Amino acid sequence: TKAVVVPFYKDGSLPFVFCGLNWDASRYGFPCKNVTGMVEVAPVKELLEHLKPYAKGNRLGVIGADVETNHKETEAYRKILGLQFEEYYTKSVEDFKKGFLELQAKVDMILIDSDGGLYNSAADDLKAFFLANTKVPTGTCYDFMTPYVLMGFTKLAEEQGLWSAGAALKILDGTAPSDIPVVKNKEGALIVNAKIAKALGAQIPFAMLQSAAQVIE
Repeated sequence: TKAVVVPFYKDGSLPFVFCGLNWDASRYGFPCKNVTGMVEVAPVKELLEHLKPYAKGNRLGVIGADVETNHKETEAYRKILGLQFEEYYTKSVEDFKKGFLELQAKVDMILIDSDGGLYNSAADDLKAFFLANTKVPTGTCYDFMTPYVLMGFTKLAEEQGLWSAGAALKILDGTAPSDIPVVKNKEGALIVNAKIAKALGAQIPFAMLQSAAQVIE
């Protein structure tokens, strides 16, 4: 996008539909007369709505590997979603455990961001740790982190593909890209970790379990 569309085609006659631009399209100068699309955002607020019934308050903590992507994500949570939270960036598996326990003593809910693939070799160890030590509702927007949390609410790639295809068809039918508003993804897949729920003593409604995309047992 930055290397091709912006320098060579922006505001030209050739239409473009984007998807997968994270959080804010305005940094690319979009939308413009020949570009529209779907901005990709993490469904954090939707996830928190699922967690709140099991929390004693609204204090939020965020923990994730100390990688650039997670720093950018938490900045977006704060600036774009308007969330306030304690944060902890982990340097190792043991630091992940330490940071989680520290956060848990301060907050009512914890959002676990990506481990960046850094802790894959310790997956079994971490599953056992979170099962034994989780005392507050936890959630993630990454499907590969759901073995460690109470609930996951993850983006659906299909939503972006279907919307983009629909927008392209409208353009082919004569609608100007500038007449198709830029939108954000809204849909998500709910994943419930029944093991963590049992350890927490959280009573998950049967209807929620039925509607979940996955139940980890």
